[in-house]
Amino acid sequence: MAESTCIEDLPEGIIIHILSFLPTIYAIRASLISRKWRNLWYHIHILNFDMNLFRTPLNRHSATRDFFADFITQTLILRPNFTPIHTFRLHFDYRHTIRRRLDADSWIRHAIHSGAAVLRLDFDVTTRAAYDYKNDVTHSDNDFPDEAYESYGFHFYELKNCDSVKVLKLTCCDIVWPKSNGGNRRILTDCFSSLCSVSLDQVYLTDDDLFALVSSLVNLEYLSLSGLSPLVNFKIHSQKLKELKLGMFMVHYKGPAVGSLEISCPSLDKIRFDSFLVEEYYLKDLSSLVEASVDFFFRSREVFVCWWELMQVLRDSCVERLITPNMRFDRDCWLELLDAEDFSKCCAFENLKHLELKTSYAEDDIIGIAAFLEVCSTVESLVIDYCCDCEDNDSLSEGFMNGELITHIPNLKQVKMKNYKGTENELYLVKLLKLFNVVLREIVGVPPTVNGTVLPSIVL
Repeated sequence: MAESTCIEDLPEGIIIHILSFLPTIYAIRASLISRKWRNLWYHIHILNFDMNLFRTPLNRHSATRDFFADFITQTLILRPNFTPIHTFRLHFDYRHTIRRRLDADSWIRHAIHSGAAVLRLDFDVTTRAAYDYKNDVTHSDNDFPDEAYESYGFHFYELKNCDSVKVLKLTCCDIVWPKSNGGNRRILTDCFSSLCSVSLDQVYLTDDDLFALVSSLVNLEYLSLSGLSPLVNFKIHSQKLKELKLGMFMVHYKGPAVGSLEISCPSLDKIRFDSFLVEEYYLKDLSSLVEASVDFFFRSREVFVCWWELMQVLRDSCVERLITPNMRFDRDCWLELLDAEDFSKCCAFENLKHLELKTSYAEDDIIGIAAFLEVCSTVESLVIDYCCDCEDNDSLSEGFMNGELITHIPNLKQVKMKNYKGTENELYLVKLLKLFNVVLREIVGVPPTVNGTVLPSIVL
């Protein structure tokens, strides 16, 4: 007898597993295709409620929001009692919905009591439904007098006696702390032992809040912070933290505040700065740090000063792998460094083995690469990633091409040039590398992917 190829004949466990990869509204619709599947969605362990995917016949933001909230509530009610939840994702426009606060509290509490290991809660108002709301001609600002622009307040103490939640991601909300008997906010002193991974994006936190929160997460291994306010001075102390990501904080846009970062994390082995620059760094214990990544969008002189200060802090931390972006600062910034007395000695990375640079191969970029390599004599592998943000006619001048920029790097074994296109500027850098004998083994060009096709690498 021939084997059946009908999807309906698959075991229920496999069907449930497949449905778990779909947003919950689609999983429910899919389960209604077959009478045999009708109740399978009850047993999905991953719930994904995304308001962007929800539409009503009225197509108005207010109606969409209310129907979506009712859909979540009914979905949770219809699930059998004690049905476990592994992952609970929520993307909900909360801006106008003070009256929905109790609903949101109950959804989250239901997920926690159902043993959720992962909570991803996003209250960003920039949903597609919010766009419809702006263009809804029937809407008036006075339609909902009982509603106001108020962020959702996540009650962190809901996790106090919770052993299940391992991963928490909060976006566009406040964190609500308990009150003392006198009505003032109580300082966080409890330990939250279950959480191993925490991501906070556009969350309201003060300097003291962050320090107390991180200190209370005694088993924290991953921490991501982005767009926090009004926080200015970051103080992160953790014994078990292994990976730290800091994003969207540019101190010179914060007014007169100095801005600082203090880290004491003896187990930290990877750190990433994504458009995160402050003026003062205090790295007290990064004895396990291996890899650092630095990225930014702006290339002003002020950013260069903060960026170079960060580079020196990472140098003192004995980082072995460094990834840093487009070196296209004004050449005067680099030339001032190169003219400094004992630049190559006092600023040298003594433990750096792997270096990745993003560049557009313009003159300022190449000067930056050359200057940076001056302090990277221990590098064994160099990756240069071509980011196409320069004009095609941004060619090198004849006077520039006749200069000497790169010196001997004794330990360099390989140079890999990503997105290699064979442009004149790229070929000039290859020529420099060969001319000054800085590569001990090979230079490899990796062409960009074309229509999903990976082209073979080229030994240059």
